[in-house]
Amino acid sequence: MFDIGFSELLVVGVVALVVIGPERLPKVARTAGVLLGRMQRYVQNVKADISREMQLDELKKLQAEMQESARNFEQTIASEVQTIGKDVGEAVESAKLGGGTNTENSRSPTRRRSMWSFRTFLPRHCLMIHRPRRRQVFEDGSARAVVSFSPH
Repeated sequence: MFDIGFSELLVVGVVALVVIGPERLPKVARTAGVLLGRMQRYVQNVKADISREMQLDELKKLQAEMQESARNFEQTIASEVQTIGKDVGEAVESAKLGGGTNTENSRSPTRRRSMWSFRTFLPRHCLMIHRPRRRQVFEDGSARAVVSFSPH
């Protein structure tokens, strides 16, 4: 930042010692160090604020781009849905005009099954319980049946 070498700093120190005096020089040096530290922290804070503002601007630009992309996507989907709706409508109209089969008479008299059953919620291997295949005998002479589950 400043092009000050060691010799210039030595000259400034000697002049300060002569002008300020040896009694007040440590207090002045301490005050100068505190002020220099405050100035550095202030500069760092300003740099951080500028960096945050730049990132905020970038995020706002990105948000605007994403909103525009979402709008374009929404418009594309809406136009495709309209096109498909028109095609389906035309197909229905052509089926009505073409004299399609009578749906009331074409139904077969079948029993309507319930959509929900016990088997819907359990896997098949949980429902297949077989009779005991073997007996386990213990040292005291007692025995018990061992139940096995079939993985079918």
